[in-house]
Order: sequence, then C-alpha cells, then structure tokens
Amino acid sequence: MNLIKNIFLFDYKTFKRVLIIVLLSFFPFLSFAQSNPFKQENPLNMVNLFTGDFNYSIPLLGIPLPGGSYPITINISPGPFEAIVVSHLDTKFMGSLQVELLKNSSAGNQTERTGQIVTVSYMSPFYNSTPLSGNNKTDTYANTQQVSGFWAVPPDVGTKVLVIFVEGNISNGYWIGCVQDAYMNFTLPETRVGSEFNNEDTSKKLPVGEFNKAVTDVVSGNVPSRYLKPVNKDFEIILGAQGLTNDEVRGISSASARREVPSMVFGMSTPGPLDKRDGSPKSQQGAHGARENMPSARLGGTALVFDDGDDKYLRKSYASSGPSEYADVLKDETDGLPTVPFNESVRLRTRTGHQILLHNSEDLIYIGNARGSAWIEMSSNGKIDIFADDSISIRTSVDLNISADRDINMSASRDVNINAGRDYKMTAAVNSDVKIGVNSQIDVGADLDQFVGADQKLFVGG
Repeated sequence: MNLIKNIFLFDYKTFKRVLIIVLLSFFPFLSFAQSNPFKQENPLNMVNLFTGDFNYSIPLLGIPLPGGSYPITINISPGPFEAIVVSHLDTKFMGSLQVELLKNSSAGNQTERTGQIVTVSYMSPFYNSTPLSGNNKTDTYANTQQVSGFWAVPPDVGTKVLVIFVEGNISNGYWIGCVQDAYMNFTLPETRVGSEFNNEDTSKKLPVGEFNKAVTDVVSGNVPSRYLKPVNKDFEIILGAQGLTNDEVRGISSASARREVPSMVFGMSTPGPLDKRDGSPKSQQGAHGARENMPSARLGGTALVFDDGDDKYLRKSYASSGPSEYADVLKDETDGLPTVPFNESVRLRTRTGHQILLHNSEDLIYIGNARGSAWIEMSSNGKIDIFADDSISIRTSVDLNISADRDINMSASRDVNINAGRDYKMTAAVNSDVKIGVNSQIDVGADLDQFVGADQKLFVGG
C-alpha cells in the first residue's frame, strides 16, 4: 500500500511540474502558487513604492490536486516590454504593429523570443484633433474634424521596440519607442555621412552605410566607428553629377551620431522606398507560420539635420574675411576661432540629392537640385550666384526693375534680343560706344530725327 502511495505521489509531483512547464511555454504571463482560497488584494500592494512599478494578479482557475488546490493566475504588468516587429502592415492605416514579445534569458544578459504575438497601436508624441462634438451634418471642411500632429513611418520588420499595455490589458497595447541595434547609428540622423573608413578608397571620405555585421573582415579594433563601411554607390554617383564629391560643405556631411560624445547632432531621417531592383536583398518576414520573402533593403530617405558643429575643428577666420581653413584642435593647433566649429548647419536633403543648406560655419545658404543642373548660393560677402544648365526665366505682371550701384555686365554667346511693346529709351550720361563686327541696319517706320550738339563725322569705307 505504501509503495502504491509513493508511486502516486511521485506521479502527482511529476504531473504538476509537467503541467506548469507546458502552460508556461504557451502562456508565459501565467503564474502558479499554492494558496488558500483567493482574497481581495490591497490596492496599495499593487504598486512598488520604491520603483513605481504597477503589478497585480487576476485569478484564472484552480486545479484540485492532492495536497491542496493550485490556482492559476494571470500576472498583470503594463510593462514596458521589449518586443521585435514581425509585421507593420496595418490594414486600418493607423500605424499599428504586430510584435513578438521578448523575455530575458536564464542568463539574464540577453533577450529571447517568446513566440507570443500581440498587436500594439501607435502612440504619437503629439496628436491633435478638434472636438467630434463640433461636427454637424453640413458637409464642409469647417464642420468636420481637423487633425494635426506628428506621424512617423512604422519601423521595419526586425526592429526592436518598447511596448506598454494599459492597465496590463494585453489587448490594449502601444509601441512607444524604438530600440537601437548596437553600434548601428553612424548614419543617423544624416543618411549621407562621409567617412574615410570605407571599403573603396580610404584616402578620401565617401558616403557610406553602416558596417556590415555579417562581414567579419571589416571589424578591426574596438572602435566601431572606424570599422570599414560599404560605400553608398547610388549617392556617390549623385555627388559626382553635382560636382560635390570632394566638397565637405555642400556634398558629404559629418553629421553622425557617432562623431563626438555627447553628440552635437539633432535630426531625423525617413527610411526611404524599399529597394525592389533586381538582385536586391530579400529576407523572410512576418509572423511564425506566415513568413514571406520580401525586400529587406531601403534606398535611403530624406534627412532633416540640425548640427551644432564639430568643435574638434575650428575655422581660422570668419567666412567673410578668409578661406575655408580649419585648425585641428586634437593636433594642438591654436589658431582657430572658438565660436566657429566645423559644419555648424541646418540641412534638408532628399534621397536623390535635392537640398537646402543653411551653413553657419561657412556663412552661406545653398539650394541645389539632385542633378547639379541648377543651384543658387548666397555667400557671406554678399554675393548671390545662380547657375542653370538650361534657361532662367523671370516674369512679372507689372514692372521688372534692375539697379546696380556699379556696373551691369551682360554677355551672350549668341544673340541679344530686346523687344519693347511701346517705347524704347536709352540714356548715357557720358559716352556711348557701339561696335558692330559686320552689318548694321536701322529700320524706321516714320520719322528719324538726329540732333548733334557739336560735330558729326561719318566715314564710309566703300
């Protein structure tokens, strides 16, 4: 009899362990405890007074087993939790994500995937909507809601995010931020950063991407910023067409989050379109059991960068009085101006290279198109340079006035055409010289009056 009892107890203990393991595998938020019948929790015990964490348990069911009743409870914690994006295809167009929750490994120093997929909504840092109560059945713009605020492109599949659940309700979750991959921020916020640590020509700075973690040969030393990075060939071609490959003001930028500590760069960039060209990288994306081979690379996007400058390099003179030369502070050069760090600027640049640049260090404003076929620059000494591969057209509905305190110089490689719909008047305060290389013809429809205050000489060669 005792033998049978011991066998039963052994089986019961084994059964309990197996049951707990199985349930935790499928429902990691469950907890198990041997206790007396459930009792109401003191609300004060739901908050950790030291950390501020909110946590409580909801009884789910009790399993009667020899030795007592074992309740199964749901541990409710609003988070935040780390998760990884498995899908960003929100059919409601509200920015929601499907994410897989992560948990700390048994070692405690890394996260593991749980297989638990949840949908979390997008929480914008700012959103505004006029009151719904102000709507009426008059279908005009003023009588419907107007919205404004900040909208960001949902992160790509594989991006790690931070999520929370309102009052611990797993069906009411929000993603509240993105977690950077280790060392993957060299091209933030400017996606067209130049570096001599590139895999093409280390003698000059070229536009690069992030270092490739799958290529072990690029990793040398313990400074990730110096790892060799692949050249952004698309943008290298654009810089070449613009004539800005070696221009560290209008061309490549130094505005990287990894340039100095603490960073003096502020800004944001969009991911850009997916690279769907033949031969472009693809990867398996989506939730478990519903993965598809999808494009995984991006073409790069638009960047808006506010750069407070790199104070390791100081301009030797103001832009209005001297050339673009900088003192290297790390080499103990002391002839730089402490108020003019390198590359202090604001830049808006698109994927294809259109840009508006407000550059404090060089004291200029530059606006240029992607092909380099048209640009305008306003410099510190008051010059405005305009270039166009094709025509420059100016039209006004009333008057066009051009005035210069010194000279007006006009030159044409072909014809100069001036048409007046009514009168044409030209006045010279001193002399007037007209030189014609071949023929001259004057057609007068009515009278021709000439007045000469002194002598008039007319020479005819034939």
